[in-house]
Amino acid sequence: MSYTFIYLNPSDFKQRNREFCETDKIEISSDNAKRVGIICLRAIQVYEDTQDGYRKEKSNLKIWVRDQRSSARSHGRIFSYKGASKTRASLNASISNTNDSILNQIDSMVEISGSNIILAKSRLSQCLRYVELSEIRLYESIYLESKAQKEAHENLKSSKIFLYFSIFASPIAFIFVASSLYSNVLLIAFLAIPLTGAWIYFALRMIKLLNQKIERFEKAERSVKLLKQTREIQKQEEEIFIGSVNDEKSQCDDDDILEKKKSKLELNRELAKHLKEEYVTFENACLSLEIDASNWMDLAEKVNSTERDDSSDIRIDELQSSESSEISVDSRDNNSNKKSEAAVRYTVDGLRSEFSSFKDAKDFFGVSAKSWESLAHKLNIKRGT
Repeated sequence: MSYTFIYLNPSDFKQRNREFCETDKIEISSDNAKRVGIICLRAIQVYEDTQDGYRKEKSNLKIWVRDQRSSARSHGRIFSYKGASKTRASLNASISNTNDSILNQIDSMVEISGSNIILAKSRLSQCLRYVELSEIRLYESIYLESKAQKEAHENLKSSKIFLYFSIFASPIAFIFVASSLYSNVLLIAFLAIPLTGAWIYFALRMIKLLNQKIERFEKAERSVKLLKQTREIQKQEEEIFIGSVNDEKSQCDDDDILEKKKSKLELNRELAKHLKEEYVTFENACLSLEIDASNWMDLAEKVNSTERDDSSDIRIDELQSSESSEISVDSRDNNSNKKSEAAVRYTVDGLRSEFSSFKDAKDFFGVSAKSWESLAHKLNIKRGT
């Protein structure tokens, strides 16, 4: 005999409360504000639902108990049999036990929600110092996706352990089955050995596939940790050079966005799909591309925006070179020294041949750029060429 909850959800309450309690030891920062914020939001929601619905749940429980006792009293009245009174007493005892258990469960949920809702709101206010509430809400789908991936990862590891166990247990199992069917030792060996070998081959093949999936996910997690460390180092380097370096950030043309709205949306969808296939987790994609986004579509839009920024730098470089070719003869005579310096310009091929990596080139010149073309363009502007 069991009672079905209508206004409350105990399993959902336990899960969200456990997630919230796990954030107690987490120090809130700009990197984890979205994740902690969405956990707090989900916990606040379930706490408020508990405070609003527990009275209705208790009323529904009383109705259920009344109906069950009425049914127990009528048991054995129409078709009487020996022991009917004992059955009614057993039913009434079961109803009482269920009623007490559900009431204790509801009271526990109310007590926990009343105390933890204040803490959840306090931690949410700390998260709002770093991000907006709208950004936290947009991050919910990514959080649920990440959570599902971790659960799938744990299931794969459990399946792998089971297959390893079955490899050692399969010979005993097949011999036991064959011996229960046949008494001839040769016949038992003839059946057990091929079946054991086939199962071991199948298990090893499955373990290999599981290892590939597990390694892909764990590699993505290691990459996230490494990228976080690299990002911290780059942030410190930027703070050192922030006094002498002025970053030039180009913005997308609003008119072009309006004219190409439909094509841009379709392009973002395709790019988001491609990014989702290329990167195992959303956090790995954001750290690899050095872009802070709320979801896959937002990330694709920002990637396209970054590519347009780089291409605009190249177009500016081309326009400046075409303008320099139209200078009059008199101005060339007056600026002969500048022209001799302008003959030696920074080029992408020259920079790549001189430096082993793009990061070394940026560190050497102390200039922030997103591509080789952008670096060459900024160096030429800085040099006056």
